[in-house]
Amino acid sequence: SPAERELWPQGHNKITRDALSPYLTSEQLDNVYEGHILADQNQEPENSHIHAMLEPNSTYLQGIEKMRNYFVSKMVSFLSTNNYVTLGEALHCIQDAYSPPHNFKYWDGSIWSYIPHVFEGILPLCTERESAVNATREVYQNVVNSDGSNESIENIFDEWLEGYDN
Repeated sequence: SPAERELWPQGHNKITRDALSPYLTSEQLDNVYEGHILADQNQEPENSHIHAMLEPNSTYLQGIEKMRNYFVSKMVSFLSTNNYVTLGEALHCIQDAYSPPHNFKYWDGSIWSYIPHVFEGILPLCTERESAVNATREVYQNVVNSDGSNESIENIFDEWLEGYDN
């Protein structure tokens, strides 16, 4: 199934390790990757925000609001439980935003929506991957240095979104 494959060259695992290996242990990084795998199991259109995509008949702003709420919920949970799987779930939407087939496009769950993902593993996406690494690192650092409140995590998401340029 598409959810079980690493379609983006080097995948979420490589992006996460490149971004966070100076800060996390190997076991913590493995747990973050498990969070990415869990996030990728949610492929229903109503969960498009988990992948920086939009569900049919929604607006960009509605998708961003759902993505923000998801990100904040997962990050607040990570900070209160120290569960690195939850950190991976939170970072998943940030990393997916840099994947050209995602990038806030509409997702209806059909094979036609999936076809652009096939080319993800073929096309050279070095710039986007590096942007995903940098965003992952910056968001992580900002979150762990925050006071952990919903408001501060919302602000971190909004700052990331302001700097997002795809």
